[in-house]
Formats: sequence, structure tokens, C-alpha cells
Amino acid sequence: MEYLKLFWLDATASEPAVILYEVDAANERLAARSIDIFADRHRRNIPDLYADAIEIVPIPTAEELNAAVWGEGFYACPISKAEFEAAWADCFYQGELKPNPWVGIALSDYEAHMCDEAVRQQQALERMAERQLAFGAETVMIFGIAGGNGLRHADPKRIKRLYGVDVNASYLAACRQRYPALSGTLYCICADLRGEVSLPHAELLIANLLVEYIGCGRFTELVKQVAPKYVSCGIQLDAVGEGEKGFVSASPYLHIFDGLDVVHQAIPPAALTKALAEAGYRLINEQAELLPGEKRLLQLDFAL
Repeated sequence: MEYLKLFWLDATASEPAVILYEVDAANERLAARSIDIFADRHRRNIPDLYADAIEIVPIPTAEELNAAVWGEGFYACPISKAEFEAAWADCFYQGELKPNPWVGIALSDYEAHMCDEAVRQQQALERMAERQLAFGAETVMIFGIAGGNGLRHADPKRIKRLYGVDVNASYLAACRQRYPALSGTLYCICADLRGEVSLPHAELLIANLLVEYIGCGRFTELVKQVAPKYVSCGIQLDAVGEGEKGFVSASPYLHIFDGLDVVHQAIPPAALTKALAEAGYRLINEQAELLPGEKRLLQLDFAL
């Protein structure tokens, strides 16, 4: 069985905000059971989704749903059987009613903000990605790849497989469109790294401006799953006294990031270094990129 969580972004008060599916992948992807969850967290268990159906419709995969096979306004992610069974048994749903806020941020707005002269993070990320991809690994995984952060430095003659991971399916679609030379090398994985995810092995794992949104503990769990030889992270260090209030630099696009405070946390370099050391990785290099407003983008490289 496969288990999916579908967020209905445009659901009305009478429609479920979240739908959980138990999918029989061996039987034409028909739903064995489903759960409708409403905005007030009450739920309706459906033991037979097709009882009153005129036409039996199989359940698409999370990737297909995020590619809008059911139209815009939906976001899906895999969940565990345990999460499904807990929701089936509980009177009120205890999980999230909205997807990761990055799902709702348009790539054009994100990139315009990152390139703004008052921010200049995109320029710094490009320089950082060039250094990171110089590790020489034949298999690479990039967490939070957005619209292709650093991909122009990926050499398909040297890199045999490059996994781009992001929660926003439209970002991944842009990666495929922008980098046709990486066709056959670039494999996109649409996933919320805070939740259930199965990732392949890669020799090099890159995570720039990503650990801040999942935390050191969860990041370390994912590192163990990918089991890379090298890990390279870019984390933002704010100006002294700025703290959480200033993690997004001021630009005309500042307010598109208003919902991120629910998932963002500052990451002290010492905390990340300690977490990865406990997983067997040693710090081998650090280099800072200066940003406007006395911010810094710090690259931390680790090796087994």
C-alpha cells in the first residue's frame, strides 16, 4: 500500500482541506480507504471511496498531482502508514492543514528577491555552487534546488547523476526547462523534507539556505539516509542583533515570504557542526560570502 496526503489549497469551508489516501499500488492505484479532513480538524473516514461513484478514478502519484493532473490548487506528499492509521483512529486530526509555505511562493518573485541589489544572495549562491560542484563527485544531490541554483556549473560529462530536490513542483519544472543539457543526468524529486521521504544515495549532498527550514536534527537524519561522502551547506548569518526578524532581507518582494516564519529557524554554525560530527562528519572547510546589511552566507564543508 501507498499513503498520500493531498492538500486542497482552494477548499471552501464545506470541502476537505486535506485528504489522506490509502492507495493499492498493485491494483491500478485504486484507493482502499480515504479520510476527508476539514478546516476545524474533524474528519470523515471513507472505507469505500467508490461506493457511490459513477466512474472509478485511480489516485495519481504525488508527482503527478503536483504536476497539476487534477488541476491547480493541489499539493501532495507521501506519508507513512502510521500517520494514516493515527488519523483514522483520532476524533480530530492532529497534523498540518496547510502545506509547506514554500509551495505558494512564485519562482519569479523568489528569484527577483534573491537577485535584488539589497539582497544579492543569488550572486553569492552561484559562486558557492561553483566551489561545491568542484568536489568531483559523480553523483550529487541538491536540497532546495529552486529554479536551478548553481546548475549552470554542473558538468554532465563528469556528473553521472544529479538529484534536484524541492518542495515546489513548479521550481523543478523550471529546472528541467532551463537546463536541457542535463537531460538524462538531472532527476527531480518533489518532496517536503520535513516529512516522509525516501532518497537515493549520492556522493555529494549540497544544502544551501535549506537547513534553516528543517532544523539540524532533521537534516542530520536525511544526511544519514543519503549517506554522502561530502556534505556542503550554505547558511545565512544575520547582522548582530538582527535575529529572526531580519532573516529575510528587505526588498520590494519582502512580503511574499511572510508565511515562512512558521518553518524558519536560525542555525548557529556550531550547532550544525556538532550535529554532523555526531553523524561521523568532520568540518574540512568554511568560507563566507559577504551580503548587504552586514549579513553573511557561510559555506561549511564536511567529509566522512
